Amino acid sequence: MTFAIDTDLAQQAKSWWEEVNASLEVPYIDTQHLWLLSLILRLEKISHLELPEQLSREFRETLTELICYADQHFKAEEAAFAALKYPAEAEHKKQHSAFVTSLHRLSRSAINRQTARTLHRYLRQWLTTHILKEDRHYAQFFARRKIDLNEFFKQYSQEENKTLSEHEKAFYREILGERHHLVEENKLVLEKTAELWESLRLRIGVPVIDIQHLWLIKMTVELEYALRKTGAEKKQVFALCLQEAFRYVQEHFAAEEVLMEALGYPDLEKHRASHATFVKTIEERQLDFTSKKDIFFVNLVRDLKEWLFSHIAIADKLIALHARKNHQEAIAVCKELLHTKKVTLSPAQLALYRSIVKQP
Repeated sequence: MTFAIDTDLAQQAKSWWEEVNASLEVPYIDTQHLWLLSLILRLEKISHLELPEQLSREFRETLTELICYADQHFKAEEAAFAALKYPAEAEHKKQHSAFVTSLHRLSRSAINRQTARTLHRYLRQWLTTHILKEDRHYAQFFARRKIDLNEFFKQYSQEENKTLSEHEKAFYREILGERHHLVEENKLVLEKTAELWESLRLRIGVPVIDIQHLWLIKMTVELEYALRKTGAEKKQVFALCLQEAFRYVQEHFAAEEVLMEALGYPDLEKHRASHATFVKTIEERQLDFTSKKDIFFVNLVRDLKEWLFSHIAIADKLIALHARKNHQEAIAVCKELLHTKKVTLSPAQLALYRSIVKQP
């Protein structure tokens, strides 16, 4: 069964989701969070309706969906907290309870534009204060302890009345595509990633840079396996990885260049020129993909592998030598990049790093 999706609403949701890096890398929870975002965007449209009857009807329908969403979503999170012994469980449940109370209070209010706008403001605040902060905290907490939330929710969703709705899954696919295997780690991908990391001796000794390098290795390995796929599935994997590669080069290269400049790295300009060349390569691959050239798939994998072997394994090791001589300054620079959000690291990136580099 297919579901009609408001393309304008979906585009707004996708833009916001990517801009704030909202994913917890837990598809079950991400699907629910995206559905909440869709309801918030729908509510914004409702607040501009002219006809009182239409506003009242659509507001009540959306509010009912919000209450159902809260019931299912909060039960899922709280089941995980209880089963996996999350220390902030009580406080998190308290916030959930306050949210439900607010929804029921608004359900008893007179319905008009002001009521719709009040609920819309409350929900937007919930996104930034709860989902982007509190929910991210628990995802990071479990990632640090190598507790697999995805495995928990895989089992949880098989129980009666705990599966995601087809509407929720359809909206998730619209925003993120079929692929979200970056979290449900394939054992072969992990083994190959670890093998390359060790054999090429890629560790720089500056965690932020090492985490980014390790993620690129994993992405390259995933694409190698994806070459064996066919049709739409293969295209979907490569489309998402291409977007990811473009974000990667922009953020990672900027971080490396800030680090090299701060440490007085003598070959900064040469290194920067290599970065610029590779950015152009990725841009060319984007054009190949848009033009539907079949050679795109092989070329992208080849380009990423060549970058691993010729640049990271050789040129970046020279940065490593320089960073070791100025280790404290290098760490301070990276902390500032994280603090100012010029660099962001997802829970999945952190979990991968700890899994392979064996950091606590």
